[in-house]
Amino acid sequence: MNNINLLAKEYKRTKSQIILNQIFKLLSSAIHKKATYVFYRQQFIKDKFEIEVFDKKTKNYKKEERVKCFRLCDTKKLELEDVEQELNLKVLELLENYDARKPFENYLFATLKSWRPIYIQDVNFIKGLDTKNESELPDKNDEQQTLDDIAIREPKEQNGEIELDQLFENLSIQERKMLNILKNNPKITQTELAKRFNVTQERISQLFINIRLKYKRIK
Repeated sequence: MNNINLLAKEYKRTKSQIILNQIFKLLSSAIHKKATYVFYRQQFIKDKFEIEVFDKKTKNYKKEERVKCFRLCDTKKLELEDVEQELNLKVLELLENYDARKPFENYLFATLKSWRPIYIQDVNFIKGLDTKNESELPDKNDEQQTLDDIAIREPKEQNGEIELDQLFENLSIQERKMLNILKNNPKITQTELAKRFNVTQERISQLFINIRLKYKRIK
C-alpha cells in the first residue's frame, strides 16, 4: 500500500479533499471488512460475575468467574452503517494526527487492530443491553478484558442545546440540509440520501464524517 503512505503524506501537507477521497477509496474495502467483523462477529463483554461450581476432585464447591457477552448485531440499537461511519471517522482522525515521517500504513493497521466503536464506551448503551450469552472469562492477556473498565465510565454531563447550536454554526448548507432530513426521516438510508442530493453514497458517508468531526471539536 505504498500509495496510501504517499497520499497520506500529501494530505497532511495540503489538506486536499480530492486526496482525502482517494485515500478513502483505496481503504474502502478494508474499512468495510473491519466494520463487518466488529458488527457481526466480535464479542464484547457486558458483565462479569462469579458462580459456584462443584469440583469433583476436591468434592467441594469453588468460585469461578464468568462473563456475559454480546455482539453489536444482536443489540438492535444500531446498523452496520453506524459502525462503518465511526470507523471512517477514526481513519480521518488518524490521518490528521499521525507522524508524517513514518509510514501511515503501519500506524493505521496497528491502531485499527484493537479498535472498538464509541458505542462500547457508552455506559448507558452497555447497561441497557439484555445479554444472555455466557462464556468463560477471557485470559488475562486477552484485550477484551479491558472492556469492563471502559463500560463503567460515567458519561460527562454536557449542555446538548449549546453544543448543537455551535455545531449548526459550523456546518455547510449541504450538511444542514442532510441533518434536517435525518431529523424528519431517522430511518432513511445513505443510499436514499445520495439520491436526494444527487451525489454518490461515498459523498454522503463523507458528510457524516465531517459532521461528526465538527461535533467532536466543540465538545
